Amino acid sequence: MLLWGMAYFMLGFSYQVFTSTSTITLATTGSACGLVVVFSLWLIHAAREFHLSTLLLAWFRAHRFGVNQVTGP
Repeated sequence: MLLWGMAYFMLGFSYQVFTSTSTITLATTGSACGLVVVFSLWLIHAAREFHLSTLLLAWFRAHRFGVNQVTGP
């Protein structure tokens, strides 16, 4: 419940700020909201068991030497 309350508060706060403000306030608040979103998504990503970086590293190692290329006779 607390998470949803904070999300709706940020949504309402953002609506109030972004509807009629000056450019300086808009840029400052937009940057701050963007940082909050980035850090929140970073924490959610770090808490997951599934890590995309290990899969991409394994795929790169498998395809780096041309495993999928067809060799001639």
